[in-house]
Amino acid sequence: MVKDYFRIQLRQSVQLALPLESVSEVMTLAVSDICPVPGVTSALLGVVNQRGQLLWVLELADLLTDLLGLVPSSIQYRKRDRLTLLVINPNPAGAKADHASPRLACVVSTLKGIVSLNPEKLDPIPASFSPAFSSFLTGLIEIEDLPVAVLNVSALFAALRIVES
Repeated sequence: MVKDYFRIQLRQSVQLALPLESVSEVMTLAVSDICPVPGVTSALLGVVNQRGQLLWVLELADLLTDLLGLVPSSIQYRKRDRLTLLVINPNPAGAKADHASPRLACVVSTLKGIVSLNPEKLDPIPASFSPAFSSFLTGLIEIEDLPVAVLNVSALFAALRIVES
C-alpha cells in the first residue's frame, strides 16, 4: 500500500519525510512574531498565536542534533528573518483533534514536495544510530539516490510532552 509523504530538508542538509496525513499546513512567519518561553528546551523557539490557538515553533534540526549527542549549531535568527514552517498534528487527518495536544510547527530549510512511498519498503534504522535518535524514525528510504529518514510524528509529540512537564 502506497502512502504520501511530505519531504523536507533541514538546515544541515538532512532530509526527512513525514506522513502527509500529519501535515496540516505550510506557513511562513517572521522571527519577531515568536514569543520565547523560558524553561523549555532550546529547540523550542517559542510560541505564536495562530487563529486564537498557541502554536509551538520547533527547530527540528536542533532537537535531532541534540538527540545525537552533538552540539546544536549556534544559528542566530534576526527579528526580520522569515521562517518556513511545517505545521504538524499528532493525529492523522480526519481523526478528531485533541485540543489538549500541543500544536507544533517545525522550521524547515526547503520543502522538497510530496512523494509516494510504500511503507513496507522502508529499510530498518541501522544499529549504529543512537537509540534515542532511532526512536524518532520509522525507517529509511532512498529518494533520488539520497537516504531519507521517515519521521515518527507520534514519538516527536510524546517527547515534547515530556519536555513541557
